[in-house]
Amino acid sequence: MVKIVFLNILRSKYKLHEVDIEPGTFKEVFARLKNQYPNLEEKDFQDCVMFVNDVRITHLARFDMILKDGDRVILTHFLGGG
Repeated sequence: MVKIVFLNILRSKYKLHEVDIEPGTFKEVFARLKNQYPNLEEKDFQDCVMFVNDVRITHLARFDMILKDGDRVILTHFLGGG
C-alpha cells in the first residue's frame, strides 16, 4: 500500500489525514482516491506540492510518478502571508 498524507489546505478542506491506497502512477492513485472520496477536486491536486519519501516531485512529473508499495506521499500547499 501507498500512504497518502494530506496537510494544510487539503487536510482542512477534505477532512482527510492519511489514506492507504493501492500502488500505481499518481494519476491512477488519484482516480482511486476520487472513487473513495468523490468530493475531491482535481485542481487542488494539480496545484499541490508533492513529496514522495521526503523527496519533492516537480509539478510536470507528478502525474506520471510511479508510486510503489511502501511509499509515503505527502500532499500539501505552501502557505504564505504578509
